[in-house]
Amino acid sequence: MNPEITTLFKEYHYQLGRQLFRQEELDYEVLEKHRPYLQSIEQYTSSCVSIFDCYQRRHVVVSQKFGHLLGWDVDEANDDDGTGYMDDRVHPEDFVRMLHSGIYFFKYILDTPAADRKNYKMVSSYRTLDAAGRYVRVVEQFSPMEFDSLHNVWLVLSLLDVSASYDGSAAFGSCMVHTLSGQIIEMPNPEHDAAEAPHQPRDGGAEVHFPGTDQQRNCR
Repeated sequence: MNPEITTLFKEYHYQLGRQLFRQEELDYEVLEKHRPYLQSIEQYTSSCVSIFDCYQRRHVVVSQKFGHLLGWDVDEANDDDGTGYMDDRVHPEDFVRMLHSGIYFFKYILDTPAADRKNYKMVSSYRTLDAAGRYVRVVEQFSPMEFDSLHNVWLVLSLLDVSASYDGSAAFGSCMVHTLSGQIIEMPNPEHDAAEAPHQPRDGGAEVHFPGTDQQRNCR
């Protein structure tokens, strides 16, 4: 692992480590409550569904549609102790940008009043490998799904779709969206400190399509 990625991983896990969970209070039966909803997403949309556990720091749900759509080994992804299987499939250039964005997202929402944390999501467009070993462009929405009694962000829902452009050469793009107000918050450039204060929404930038809608947003 190169030094830049090592440094970014440390910062990413530092942000996750700001949350102090009480393991005995985490009731994983809540996943069963969500299964009908997750199954309906897969049945009626093109989205691949996964759930990231901020306590275990791994995906506790990886849906079978990842196998159908991208040719991934879903059993291996589900058995992964971390996120290595899915991370290794992301284009190396995009993976660096993805880490920067993930650090910024968690820092931002953990610095946000607890009552408003559920109203933010991150939308990213990046390249990942398909069954043929080609890089294809995907769009992922990443949003808090369950909180613990201390208002920690516990389970995070990911909805991933293959982009309509299917362009494996296009660069990474990411932004945050406040789901109630529609405000778009741009991500910092990789060369900037990922912990710097957020910029105001701006015009311009790469367009990212929101899966399941006809809406497009301007994202870096």
